Amino acid sequence: MSSYESVNLFVQDRGVPVAPLEAVVVRVFSEDGRIVYGQSTTDANGLAGFLLPAPATYQVRLYRFATAIKNPNYIEVLEAPVSPATNDFTLEAEPFYHPQATDPRLCLASGFFRTPSGSKGRNVDMHFIAKFDPVLLDGSAVLTERVLARSDANGYAELSLIRFAQYDVTVEGIENFYRSVCVPDQPWVNLPDLLFPRVKVVEFSPVVTAATITLDVGDEVTYDIRVGATDRNWLPDITSDVMWSVEDPSVASITLTATSLSIQAVAVGSTVLKAVRKDLSIVTIPDTAIEGVPVTITVL
Repeated sequence: MSSYESVNLFVQDRGVPVAPLEAVVVRVFSEDGRIVYGQSTTDANGLAGFLLPAPATYQVRLYRFATAIKNPNYIEVLEAPVSPATNDFTLEAEPFYHPQATDPRLCLASGFFRTPSGSKGRNVDMHFIAKFDPVLLDGSAVLTERVLARSDANGYAELSLIRFAQYDVTVEGIENFYRSVCVPDQPWVNLPDLLFPRVKVVEFSPVVTAATITLDVGDEVTYDIRVGATDRNWLPDITSDVMWSVEDPSVASITLTATSLSIQAVAVGSTVLKAVRKDLSIVTIPDTAIEGVPVTITVL
């Protein structure tokens, strides 16, 4: 007589070092692929769990956008009594990694496009129009001409751009608007993030450990702040696209400059330093919060 057994499927990056892969869709079928036994999505540990009849052999199929995966996979689920780890299986996938420019003067922008239906965005045309005057780059003349890019059958596009350069960009689908971009001083950048950047991270110097600042009443502390965006650039002004606040200004107050933040301890208690994006026009799924905040302020 068969029984139902707990089955753990772990999906990991086949690269080095090995890392779990999140948000991989896992579907379990009968060995011949005719019956669907369940579907799940891997968590942050790369785990998708199932309860399956045993003993039996199952066909497993994986899917994640922009990820190379060998399908199908087969697992043999054994019936108890067996070691709990016996019905744990590890499957491998190869996520996309951005290629890097070999020329230290260039940044290779690459990434994927999708249609409103979620399918691959094929043949998306982009025009990058240089905003700089003709320059000499390592002795070579760079003329103010546009750079063209088009996504392929997989919705993938890549092009080399000059680091620090600024471009006005037209993208198929939003041709009536220019996107002004600034190329980061990096060997690579995700092309969609370059086109549609958002605030990603806030860094404090000196470093705030355990996201907590402790002060005595009357004390004041100043931090140098860097605000980084998803286009791999640092913002020149920490207030340009970030709104700073304290939850309870009766406990602590803040003063801002273009590059620093000062905290004044007002009264005994606890409050929270917050930072949120000003520009909410770009929607990201999943909608991740700014890294590095909030920070708890405790006044003694």
